[in-house]
Amino acid sequence: MARSVSPHIGPASPGGLTSARHSAPPPSGENEPNTLVLPDDFAACGLDGRPENAGQARRFVGLTFDQWALSAVAADAKLIVSELVTNAVRHAVEPMRPEVGEYPLWLGLFRYPSHLMCAVSDPSPAAPRERLADTSAVSGRGLQLISSLSDSWSWEPTAPQGKTVWAALHLPAS
Repeated sequence: MARSVSPHIGPASPGGLTSARHSAPPPSGENEPNTLVLPDDFAACGLDGRPENAGQARRFVGLTFDQWALSAVAADAKLIVSELVTNAVRHAVEPMRPEVGEYPLWLGLFRYPSHLMCAVSDPSPAAPRERLADTSAVSGRGLQLISSLSDSWSWEPTAPQGKTVWAALHLPAS
């Protein structure tokens, strides 16, 4: 299940996104992410680390971008976010670790005048690394895909644990 959060002044949430755990009512159905787009062009979604989080994250991006009128970059952003979340679920969330909390993953969307930042925070300190996937492999190309779709991507450690992996997309002139 996914939860949206509202910003507040105070300590950072897991993964460094400044937020509170106040959720908006879900738009429809339990498996749909809650949506809350804030006046400061920021939206966040807490994710519980299950494989279906990639689909929930894509829906969250779609709902947020509809409100932001960013249909021109929505497809690329959905794919980037899907890969970021999938990598976090596969490589950063260890089963049965209650100390990471109910929502070990956080998706943040940040809109700036000329670009958009998609960021996923997770509890693992391990750096993401690109792999050279065999041509017959069905996985292992996520960071290559992110690299080809985004203007830039990187990661940084977050306190007290974990990291945030982000990708930036140029916004077309409006």
